[in-house]
Amino acid sequence: MLVLSPDPLLRTISIEHDFSTDVQPLIDQMFAVMYEHKGVGLSAIQVGVPLRLIVADVGEGREVYINPKIVRIGGTKKLMPEGCLSFPSIIENVMRFSKITISYHSPNQINLILNTGGLRAQMLQHEIEHLDGK
Repeated sequence: MLVLSPDPLLRTISIEHDFSTDVQPLIDQMFAVMYEHKGVGLSAIQVGVPLRLIVADVGEGREVYINPKIVRIGGTKKLMPEGCLSFPSIIENVMRFSKITISYHSPNQINLILNTGGLRAQMLQHEIEHLDGK
């Protein structure tokens, strides 16, 4: 189930995952929804679960980000066209940084740091905004 605007759930601030429960079934569900709707990223709140979890595939295979946080922004900030699965058929120009660094956990609880740019940086900024209720 994909949560669509104007559902107020999309304004919910998601909570951190404490690894006390298995989220693999949720991850599998999120990938299925993301691929069904031809997306490149999806946050858990978009399937009705207020958990700080993102799944993505920007053309390099499946990626899972648990408890992601932007720790550094960089590069240039530019206007980029962007869509959202929860707002079907709408494309807006959004200001995004071209490079970011995030910290996050892998599904097996390893804390990781990722420096990235391009589509992945844009997608992560977008999905983290969903986690923050924006």
